[in-house]
Amino acid sequence: MSLQIIDADGHINDHACGEEIAQFMPEGNRMAKLFPEFDHLHFRYLKRNRRATGNPSPAEWNAFLDKTGISWTVLYPTAGLAVGRIMSPEWAVIACKAYNNWLYERFLHKNSRLEGVALAPFQDVGAAVVELRAQLKSLVCSAVCCRPTVRRSKAI
Repeated sequence: MSLQIIDADGHINDHACGEEIAQFMPEGNRMAKLFPEFDHLHFRYLKRNRRATGNPSPAEWNAFLDKTGISWTVLYPTAGLAVGRIMSPEWAVIACKAYNNWLYERFLHKNSRLEGVALAPFQDVGAAVVELRAQLKSLVCSAVCCRPTVRRSKAI
């Protein structure tokens, strides 16, 4: 048995790809900014220190994985980590679905060494179950991001 090295925290820059992700939103809801800002501490740091970066292509991910001897990586959202801060259940549902579809189209179906972390809209538990079942059926996401959801000023 050979040793596999797995990068379990490969982030993608979904913030920089807002326009791309918006194309997976329903007509009339296409906005480049799908997710709210992080908490006040991260927000100020990121605004001051944000570099203009894009995303590596699936081929560039392969080159990086080959160079470092990593077998495969799990791609996490970055801006999408704030999904729990979305106040509108309807917006959370369409934003998560758009992100998950973009992740699949942009990365996952083009490179078998990339696995994804899906976003689920826990603001609407029924819709979250539907989205998670869809992700399980596709078998390309190996995890789901479970961020606390704020409801009436209380984390649930």
